[in-house]
Amino acid sequence: MKPIDKLDKIVVRYIFLIAGLVLAIFNYQLIFAWIDRIFTVFLPILSGLAIAYVLNILMVRYEKLLTQPSTQKWIKPYRRPIAILLSIVTIILVLLFVLGLVLPQVYNVLTEVISAVPFQITRLEETVTNFEKMLPSESMEFLGRFQLDWADILKNVQDWGNRFITSVVNTTLSTVGSLTTIIINGVVAFIFSIYLLLSKEKLLDQFLRLVTTYTSKPVARRIFYVLTTIDDSFKHFFTGAVIDATILGILVTTGMWIFRFPYAGMIGSLTGFFALVPMLGAYISGAIGAILISVHSVPQALWFIIFVICVQQFEGNVIYPRVVGGSIGLPGMWVLFAVTIGGGLFGVPGMLLGVPLASAFYKIVKRDVLERERYSYEERQKLLHIAKYDSFKQVADDTDQTSQETN
Repeated sequence: MKPIDKLDKIVVRYIFLIAGLVLAIFNYQLIFAWIDRIFTVFLPILSGLAIAYVLNILMVRYEKLLTQPSTQKWIKPYRRPIAILLSIVTIILVLLFVLGLVLPQVYNVLTEVISAVPFQITRLEETVTNFEKMLPSESMEFLGRFQLDWADILKNVQDWGNRFITSVVNTTLSTVGSLTTIIINGVVAFIFSIYLLLSKEKLLDQFLRLVTTYTSKPVARRIFYVLTTIDDSFKHFFTGAVIDATILGILVTTGMWIFRFPYAGMIGSLTGFFALVPMLGAYISGAIGAILISVHSVPQALWFIIFVICVQQFEGNVIYPRVVGGSIGLPGMWVLFAVTIGGGLFGVPGMLLGVPLASAFYKIVKRDVLERERYSYEERQKLLHIAKYDSFKQVADDTDQTSQETN
């Protein structure tokens, strides 16, 4: 009776599992709606965790400086709040520096574009008219068969540009309309992050007590190993990425000043900012820079593309492997895989989080394989050779059997 009861429990368990999967498939819209709602509710908490994690990287370093023997005695009891304040001020100063370089020049570029659009349209009309006059009568008769009205085409292009500008303005206004919710969530997330940083040791001890109380020692050891691996991957990735982005921004800005490209400070800052997005950030900043420079001069934009490609090759082959690649321990193929999957699922945040998560997963699986593997490299190659030989032998045997049956 006992084996039968055990079998019945297994069958019932699988029946419930299949029924749950069927319900989930037929009600996936409702499930996704609830997931989206839960994510919206917990968004300030998750944002607070992210802010606290980033601030903690700076805060730990400032606390080490404040615990030096040369520091004043009255500072030591307040080193945690002072370290948090210094971390916040550091990030604010960096953001203000980048925005101070970017925003004024973006305004100048937009002003030039808006003022140049009517002139460029008029110039294009004159070019088309002169081109039609230069063509022989046979070519004009051939083009006349297509019934192309250049004035109407240019008018449609102008109308499309006006609609595009209108849509951008409407999108901006709708974003401003939801600005209140963003500010409220940002304030809640910031306050929550401060509470986390002020009491991180106590919260960590409570978490350790919960894990060690409700799990066995082997399970607790695995949980701690996974969490510490993820933490190391994120710290090394963000630290290396910031250093790499700073070096790249300085290289681009210096090179643009040397070769006298316009908007050197703005494009250099954008390059450093987008360099935080692995693999794809360089191409995004290069495309934006080429578009901005093309407003000023198209030949300069082409030379800028060549310049950016050269800088990116140097950065990707020399700087990035030494600064970031060695710290995260993830091969380039898996970096591209993580960026593609993370960006496809969650956009830019997915690109930023995909690489350190993939690095942690890679390290965990690699260690588990090393602990479990039974064969050496030579033995694995031998097994592969035997498998290939067996498959070819099976094909040969099947061929011989088929030929015998035919005869």
